[in-house]
Amino acid sequence: MRVDKQREAQFSVHFIRSVVYYAVGRGADLAELCRMAEFPQERLSMPDDLVSGAAVEKVWEVAIELTGDPDLGLHTGESLQPAALGLLGFAMLSSATLGAALDKMARYWNLMSDATSLRSSRTNETAVLQLVVLDLPGNFLMWNRQPVDSSLSAAVGLARALTGRPLALSDVASTFPPPPAASEYERIFRRRPRFHAEANQIAFPAEALGWPVIHSNPAMLDASEEQIRLRLAANFSSVCDRVRAELAKTLRGEIPDLKTVAKSLGMSERALQRDLQMEGASFSQVRDELRRDLALGYLRDSRHSITDIAFLLGFSEASVLHRYFRRWTGITPQEYRRTSAGSGAAANHTPA
Repeated sequence: MRVDKQREAQFSVHFIRSVVYYAVGRGADLAELCRMAEFPQERLSMPDDLVSGAAVEKVWEVAIELTGDPDLGLHTGESLQPAALGLLGFAMLSSATLGAALDKMARYWNLMSDATSLRSSRTNETAVLQLVVLDLPGNFLMWNRQPVDSSLSAAVGLARALTGRPLALSDVASTFPPPPAASEYERIFRRRPRFHAEANQIAFPAEALGWPVIHSNPAMLDASEEQIRLRLAANFSSVCDRVRAELAKTLRGEIPDLKTVAKSLGMSERALQRDLQMEGASFSQVRDELRRDLALGYLRDSRHSITDIAFLLGFSEASVLHRYFRRWTGITPQEYRRTSAGSGAAANHTPA
C-alpha cells in the first residue's frame, strides 16, 4: 500500500514522552507544560497511543518555551536511553551487535511514527543511518528541525549506551539551514554538520557495526520482535510488512523475485518498487532483512546445520550465507550459534 497523502501523520506518545520528561528535568512543571500544550497528562502513561503531528509539535513548542533551550531537540536525543523506546529499545538491547541493533531500530522505527522511516546502509568502509521524512499532511518534521535533530543525536547517544563506546562520525548532514549557533551540534556530533544537505543522516566507520552490545541477550529477540510485529499490525499498515509476509510464504530453497511478489500482491513491479521507496526501503532490502531474521532463528535451533540453513534461505552454498551473515551481524554463523548456545537459546547444540 502506497503512502496516502490524504492521511494525517501519526506519532506514538513515545515521541512526546522523551521531550516532556527532559523538559521537566530542566525545571519545567509537568502539569503546566501539559496544560499549555493542551495535552492530557494522563496520556503520558499510554506510550503506544497515537497522536497527531499538530499535538506533538505543540508539545515541542511549549517545552522549548518553558526551558528556554533553543537546542532542545539535540539535548533530548542526547539524553535518550534505549528503555525509553519501549519495545523498540528492548529489541535493540537484545541484539548481539551495534549493527544488528541499528538494523532493528531502522526496521521497526514505525513504532514511533508513520511519518518517518530510518534507512540503514553501508559500503565496505562506511555505515550510514538516514532519517527519511515522508510527505504527509501534519508531518511537522518537514519544517521543524527540533525532532529531526533529536533523532540524529539519539542515534549517536543510543550507540554509546548500547556499546559503551563513542561513535567517531565521518559525516553529519541536515536538510535544514544552519542555526544562529552551531556549537552544540559540534559538541554532540564532534564535528560541524553539513547544513542545507540533501538528507538528514549520520555516517561512521562500518567496523563499528561489529561492536558487541553490552549485556546482549539474543534469546529474547524472538519474543520482543513478535510483540513489535503485533503492535505494528495494530497501529500502522506497511507495504514493507506485506512484502515480507509474502516472501516468508515462499522463501524455502528459492528466492521469490520482484515480479512474483508484485503479482501476489496485485500490483505492478513499478508500483511495488515506488511504494517501497516511499517507505525508505527496497525489495532487496526487505528480502535480505527477512533472510537475516530467519537465519538468526534457524541458528538458535541446533537441528539445522548451517548448510541446510543456507539452502532454506535461498543461498547457493554455505560460504555465501557466511559472507552475508558476517555483513549483517559482524560475526560468523558459527560464532553466533556458539553465543546463543552459551546463553541457553540453543540448548543441545551440535556442531554444524
